[in-house]
Amino acid sequence: MAVNLSKNGAALTAAYDEVVKGSTNWALFTYEGNSDNIRVAAKGDGGLEEMMQELNNGKVMYAFCRVQEPSSGVPKFVLINWWSSVFVSVQQSSVCVRVQWSSVFTGEGVKVVRKGMCANHVQSMSNFLRGAHVTINARSEDDVEPDVIMDRVAKAAGVNYNFHKESNRFSDTGPCGSVGSLHQKTSAIQEIQSTNKDDFWAQLEREEQSRRRQERNRAEHERKREEEERQAQDAREAAERERRQKERANQIDQQRTHQKTSAIQEIQSTNKDDFWAQLEREEQSRRRQERNRAEHERKREEEERQAQDAREAAERERRQKERANQIDQQRLYETKQEAASRETESQERKQELHQSDTQRAGMRRSQSVQMAHEAAAIISQRKVNPRDVFRQRERSLDTNRTPTTGSQPGKNSSTVSVKREHLYYL
Repeated sequence: MAVNLSKNGAALTAAYDEVVKGSTNWALFTYEGNSDNIRVAAKGDGGLEEMMQELNNGKVMYAFCRVQEPSSGVPKFVLINWWSSVFVSVQQSSVCVRVQWSSVFTGEGVKVVRKGMCANHVQSMSNFLRGAHVTINARSEDDVEPDVIMDRVAKAAGVNYNFHKESNRFSDTGPCGSVGSLHQKTSAIQEIQSTNKDDFWAQLEREEQSRRRQERNRAEHERKREEEERQAQDAREAAERERRQKERANQIDQQRTHQKTSAIQEIQSTNKDDFWAQLEREEQSRRRQERNRAEHERKREEEERQAQDAREAAERERRQKERANQIDQQRLYETKQEAASRETESQERKQELHQSDTQRAGMRRSQSVQMAHEAAAIISQRKVNPRDVFRQRERSLDTNRTPTTGSQPGKNSSTVSVKREHLYYL
């Protein structure tokens, strides 16, 4: 059954507006008893600590709070569903993080049947309490600690940015250089995964609606069948009573017609008081039997009804478990798909880096070869080789050298050889 926001609509809207525009910074909503009517449970201006004290483990509750973003001081709104989830669907942007769960756990004291009935109210409450920057599904008080909530709010802002510090930091900066662009290609796997998630939740909603219609039709059919059986039983009992009355009347008429006795004998043999007393006792016995039979039939129908209710409850529990298993399998599948997608993207980046490194190395080798060819071409274009000049100069020195005295022959030869080696290396 859908959640009812119209019965207490004025109070709900007023509490929401006080959180958004007034001095109140939190409001708590819950159900009226076991109905689907939403009412205002509490509100105040004492912050998250005061709100935590009003949470009840035995109830399904929704909290809408206003907090200050730690780094920038900008007000942020937080929606807390006093329950948790099995399968998660995350929608994230630079200023908003919204977490929705398909199957909910409420406070630890709430019955399982009530949890299942309230699972479909999450979207309606999110639409009513619109504008939330962070949505938290909580089951215990550890999930709604002020430090945990503020950490979620800080992460939802995208970066830890302080307006005053950053403005002073960049106030004296010079002109910036050219701005580049970074294009990130669209991942087909991510697009398919997001489409599959939307289709999965739509299919799950259609199946839930179909199951409810079938249960209503089955209950209506069962009620009509029981009504028809009761009417048929009443008709049979009325016909049986009428038949017995006719048989008794026929027996009396036959006795009066076929007995041929004298009036004195009939008076003597018949005790009218005993006759009518016996007839009254038989009628009372018949009525007791009919009441016992009706009571037995009523008990039998009650036992059948209880057995049918137990079977339906077991069937509902089985379907809920199957749905929870499906959700767990879907979450595991999506986790594997995301891991595979990240691995694929990592491999693609590594391949791109390897290709770019290979291209740069090839370019460096080609440049070195080109420079060597250019040097060889320049050398080949020279008309005189420097080495030939050095050789001619060495030969001229050997030719013009005069013989020296034999006192220091080793010194002269070593000096000439050193000069030759020096000219050769030049």
